[in-house]
Amino acid sequence: MESNNVNRRSFIQSAILAGGGLISSPAGHALTEQDSPAGSGPRRVKIATVSQMDIQPYVPGEKMISHILEIMETAAPYQPDIISVPETFSTIGEGTRKPIEWRVETTNIAIERFRKFAAAHNCYVVCPGHIKENGRFYNAAVLIDRRGNVTGNHKKAYPTQNEMSAGVSPGPVIPPVFETDFAKIGFQICFDVLWEDGWRHLKDAGAEIVFWPSAYAGGRVINAKAAKYQYVVVSSTRKHTTKICDISGEEIVKTGFWSPNLAIATVNLEKALLHTWPAVRKFPDIKSKYLDKIKITNFDEEEWSVIECVSPELKIDAIMKEFELLSLYDYVKQSTAAQKAARGV
Repeated sequence: MESNNVNRRSFIQSAILAGGGLISSPAGHALTEQDSPAGSGPRRVKIATVSQMDIQPYVPGEKMISHILEIMETAAPYQPDIISVPETFSTIGEGTRKPIEWRVETTNIAIERFRKFAAAHNCYVVCPGHIKENGRFYNAAVLIDRRGNVTGNHKKAYPTQNEMSAGVSPGPVIPPVFETDFAKIGFQICFDVLWEDGWRHLKDAGAEIVFWPSAYAGGRVINAKAAKYQYVVVSSTRKHTTKICDISGEEIVKTGFWSPNLAIATVNLEKALLHTWPAVRKFPDIKSKYLDKIKITNFDEEEWSVIECVSPELKIDAIMKEFELLSLYDYVKQSTAAQKAARGV
């Protein structure tokens, strides 16, 4: 068994160093550029996300930063719009025994090196780590734009008790939403997943993609967040599965046994999740008018339907307005308001 693990590790390492990368689909096959061509259709975003699973040697500091950058370099030929990496990736391990000031210094080194990477490859980069602002320390996700500029950060709202004992302060409960050139995006970090207010605020503020750098994989909870709030959720984890979930909660792509460190997918943002009834009554008219320019996928048991623009000339907001459709999220909000009115609240 150990021999098999070594052989797998050697194969993966050689593939990464060769620049090919290994990008797993949910079905387990290698996902190539031909599977998800960038720019072929409506508003498509190419996302790359990194896991630290099985990285050896697991040494914090500049060695770890270099190792993660090597993985990111294998994603660069795919020309991603954005790359995300795990929570406090550069200081995990023995680094947790060092003072928080060391973790801030190490994060600063990572930010500078990631800025150069972003500018060189014309992509956004998410660089999680520890930062210091106004005399307080935070666990944060720092966003770097295509030119290598730091555009802002999300501070972890719900750090663990161990983190707070080590000097980490809770960040604002209301997370920021960032305008990029491809979408509105937001962040939640690890333990933030257990509270709803940040996720809800991001939806109400118009976020279309939420990045979740984390120490653990989250599992089905990540799929559930994507489906509940109907935005794309991208995890970047230290261990186990890193994945990208669509607005229906389905996994678009994820890491796995043969591809433990990198997943890439092109995501179409011109889509909406609806409650099938009563929207289904309008589906024949939509299909009759737009034919194969619109794709409708029905989830029979949930009574959800995803309506997706597959032609570059169509926008989902215009289709929704034309046929007087509501997303499931807005449908529930509308129903809740009507129920409150009926209760006299």
